[in-house]
Amino acid sequence: MQEANELWELAMQRVAPIPMPTTLLPTNRVVCQPNGVAFRLPIAGPNPDEPNSGALVTFQAGPSTIEQAARLRLLAQLIKARCFAQLRTKEQLGYIVFSGLYQMDRVEFFYVYVQSKVAGPSKVDGRITAFLESFEAILTETTEEMLQTEVSQSADGTVVVPVLSPPPTHTH
Repeated sequence: MQEANELWELAMQRVAPIPMPTTLLPTNRVVCQPNGVAFRLPIAGPNPDEPNSGALVTFQAGPSTIEQAARLRLLAQLIKARCFAQLRTKEQLGYIVFSGLYQMDRVEFFYVYVQSKVAGPSKVDGRITAFLESFEAILTETTEEMLQTEVSQSADGTVVVPVLSPPPTHTH
């Protein structure tokens, strides 16, 4: 043990490590949000004359696992076209409307984004929330057979990992 400690001390003297500059430290971090807690962060744009506003609604889906990723991919696939059709085509809320998934620090997230010239962020946020609440009813009525059809007909032609159970519903 003493030999290992001496070797360590010698290595530290030769390498002479210094603290990492703060500019190189990671800037992203994930904080676990309790179920049912909503967090809103309004940010004013840098140009007061800009007519567009936007809302990004993000749901923290939990730690990334193969099963969780498969469920979320299927959920995103089920929502994508319906979200665009409702918020962009029917409601004409904004030119840019999309939904999707991302992963940060081994945590999965689902999001919906809308950029709008016709509605402020609060209204956009409310319409996204209303869409997701209406989509919850669609999920409730979705049968296992319908889910399997969706799996076999994925948008990019690939077969999604088989789902172990129906996708989770969203929570606020």
